[in-house]
Amino acid sequence: MNCPKCKTVNSDGMLFCRKCGTPLNPQYKVCPNGHNYPSDLDLCPHCPTNRAAEAYDDTDGLDKTRIDSSAPQMAGGDKAGWTIGRVEADRDKTVIMNPPKTSVPSATEQPAIRKLTGWLVTFDLQASGVDFRLYMGRHLIGRGARCDIVLQVPGVSEEHAVLLNRDGKFILQDNLSANGTYVNGEAIDDKRVLRENDVITIAGIKLKLKLV
Repeated sequence: MNCPKCKTVNSDGMLFCRKCGTPLNPQYKVCPNGHNYPSDLDLCPHCPTNRAAEAYDDTDGLDKTRIDSSAPQMAGGDKAGWTIGRVEADRDKTVIMNPPKTSVPSATEQPAIRKLTGWLVTFDLQASGVDFRLYMGRHLIGRGARCDIVLQVPGVSEEHAVLLNRDGKFILQDNLSANGTYVNGEAIDDKRVLRENDVITIAGIKLKLKLV
């Protein structure tokens, strides 16, 4: 496949030119944070900012100025000195409607915030480099859109491998992929504890582990 910009010959299935980094596949997007995701999605599904709670939405218009056309009700009829003319005039006054009170969620109801623990860095997808953020917990690696680390490269399974950060350790396990998962050039059959600068290889894509 020839690069449309620099005319460099690239292998079939490459997403970016190895020389200049120009995208070769229009069905593939890269967000400002360097995450790879399908072009049919409007937002990157891997950026934490896209998972934040939505801001208060006044779709009911409760904060808007309204005209209350109903006549005020007075206990005891006209004893307070209200006259028919006064009642008619007050019907056109502006009334501010306050939004209903909502309960503040407790600490146990607050969304969990995952702590940043490291990155996977590769220069095989873009010449300038791409990094994937790693957090505490489980990361699914594969070409499927639901994966946390998306590699849309031939040879990568839909859900290729699982990377887990627990108790300060990174543990990698192949997810019965078709082409296997390698660490520092060695195929792994079982769980493997990773150290900083270890290189994970999946379908020819090398991902170096960097810790915070």
